[in-house]
Amino acid sequence: MQSMTAREVIDQIKTLPPPERAKVVDFVHEMEAERAPVRQADDRAFTDAAKWVFDEHTDLMRKLSQ
Repeated sequence: MQSMTAREVIDQIKTLPPPERAKVVDFVHEMEAERAPVRQADDRAFTDAAKWVFDEHTDLMRKLSQ
């Protein structure tokens, strides 16, 4: 199998009927979801991080609030 450029793949996708294009879109979304999982902090972790930032940068926070 000969490799294709991204442009060639995109051009091929554009020729697909809508149901097949939708499968390609779903595939790309699945790849993205696997690549960069979303991390969320719970309330406690967020509170601890915020406290650390404010404690470490008190002078900066005071200047920003003026």
